[in-house]
Amino acid sequence: MNLSFKILLIYLSTGIIYFSPIKNNFFKKNDITYSTKNKTTLDDKKCSFCHSDKIKFEYLHSASEDNGCENCHQSTGEKHPRSNIKGFELADKTPALCNNCHEPKSDKQFVHSQISKSVCISCHSPHGAKYDALLIKASPTDICKTCHKFTIAQTDVVHAPFEINTCQDCHDSHQSDERNLLVMPKSELCFSCHDDIKNFTSKKNQHPPFEEDCSNCHKPHNSKYENLLTENAQNLCFTCHDQIQTNIKTNKNIHSPLTDKKNCSNCHSPHASDNSKMLVDNERNLCLSCHNKEISISNGKISNIKEKLETNKYIHSVILSENCAVCHNPHTSENQNLLKNKFPADEYVTANADNFALCFDCHDSNLLTATKTTDATNFRDGNQNLHFLHINGDKGRNCNFCHDSHAGTNKFLIKQKFMFGNWETPMKFKITTNGGSCSNGCHFEKNYDRINAVFKYEDKSELIIENNNISDISKTEIINNSDTNNIVNNTQTTNKDTISENHNAIENPKDSISVTQNNITEQNDIIENKDTISTIENNLININVISAKEDFNKLGSTTIYFDFAKSEILEKYYIEIKKIADFIKAHPVETIVIQGYTDNIGDYYFNLNLAKERAKNVRKALFNLGILPERIKLEIYGEQNPLFPNDTEEGKAGNRRVEFKLN
Repeated sequence: MNLSFKILLIYLSTGIIYFSPIKNNFFKKNDITYSTKNKTTLDDKKCSFCHSDKIKFEYLHSASEDNGCENCHQSTGEKHPRSNIKGFELADKTPALCNNCHEPKSDKQFVHSQISKSVCISCHSPHGAKYDALLIKASPTDICKTCHKFTIAQTDVVHAPFEINTCQDCHDSHQSDERNLLVMPKSELCFSCHDDIKNFTSKKNQHPPFEEDCSNCHKPHNSKYENLLTENAQNLCFTCHDQIQTNIKTNKNIHSPLTDKKNCSNCHSPHASDNSKMLVDNERNLCLSCHNKEISISNGKISNIKEKLETNKYIHSVILSENCAVCHNPHTSENQNLLKNKFPADEYVTANADNFALCFDCHDSNLLTATKTTDATNFRDGNQNLHFLHINGDKGRNCNFCHDSHAGTNKFLIKQKFMFGNWETPMKFKITTNGGSCSNGCHFEKNYDRINAVFKYEDKSELIIENNNISDISKTEIINNSDTNNIVNNTQTTNKDTISENHNAIENPKDSISVTQNNITEQNDIIENKDTISTIENNLININVISAKEDFNKLGSTTIYFDFAKSEILEKYYIEIKKIADFIKAHPVETIVIQGYTDNIGDYYFNLNLAKERAKNVRKALFNLGILPERIKLEIYGEQNPLFPNDTEEGKAGNRRVEFKLN
């Protein structure tokens, strides 16, 4: 059999009909010849003669062009072609063979596993392919999915790059210095698309999961939750904030934003914020973004708080200084209206401090429990506590009878009207320099005065209106303020338990002589020596008073100033306090009065409490210097009696003070 016939048989057995490469445009473009390294084939024949299936694609491996098969293949020394005997083999192992032309893809920290396994052909065809980069499938993502299996439900949220088959937007196909073969650090990668989120990196307060890694909360490919979250929003928050989850389960009152679709993100940013606690706005604005209308709740309605604050002159000081969370829990509470502490839900309640615990987080509980006081409240007639008078007993009134808890048109947040059953009752409250008056559906107009009491109160707390005609009340055990002498009634006995305090005479030892059961004598015996005793006593008192006043005036400055909204004594004023202490010790009969004042910034009650704290701190400093409590008296004025106009910063600073006066 001649050679030509043998060649013809080979053609027929392979099913290939050979056309001249010169006339065929396809093979002309990809003209590849047989290797002639070991003379195992004919010089005028090409690999494509038999292996045309390897080069029939649009994209060819460049090493295969221009008869370059021998770039990757070398002869084994066997005659070729022969059945079941390889005449050619790869010139080197992969990836070393690939690296002869391509830059190495295994010199970074993380290398694609297929490269590590030396199987580049898992993704690329070695000869030619239908797709760019000699990929064996239409897109990198299709290839990725052959190894990386993803289950995607129809309802899933899918990350856009993953959805449009562009895995290479986020991952390098070969190697990276970032985990998961990311093309750049994770946060930078996310920000390359989510530039709106990148803006959060400049915020003052960063949410730790966001600062550390976006994948703490988000999945990179798909999720059944909105925004590719790893869990539904609320449960995701609870993975860290589990105490709030516990409170939701155990407390009966839950803030409604926690129960809607947005959950925590109604109020908090999941990324970062310039506000405390990751709030999306400052606390007051945030609360008012919902409380800008009347809201219906299970047990009634919540009024339009924003409107109250914008239209009323006086605002509860805690709202001005510390905002809503001073009184309300933002998430849950056992108390109505999400209050932090107990406060009556009903109009009447037993008057004990525990039932009004919320108020007494700021206010002095003596306001409720003390029958007499000079500093627990300014709502007093002389030293008679009128709060106690109104609230005490098993049927104590809710504070909201008279006060609005947020804002009002009157000082002290006194209401214009209040509801008594279905009757809307006018309050008719008026303020005077040292007190005020009230006339409503509960009683006719009654006045009170903190300096000169309008009423007199027995130990049994019976109220007696003072009258200049002593005979009208001669049967009661009181001493009339209008009478400057001590009156001893021959027909009745007066003892220390029934004598009421007299602001102008009895309280001050310089101006009066105490009357006790042991020193009462017959009036006739007193009259014989009355003039002599009175003259001697008055002379002694006058001498002592003149001497004390002169020494007091020599002290110079007797005023202590305070920083804005502060009650702590500044170090430089302890010298002044020491001078006052030395003066008191040098004048045993003198009593010193500490008067507390503030500027007019803030709520009236807030300023009263601030003035009281200032005066009490000064009193404590005197105690520490050895001055007995009975030598000191407090008078609290708050923003009343300013020394300077409050329309300048200098004037306000001058009114933030404590003054010392002789009693």
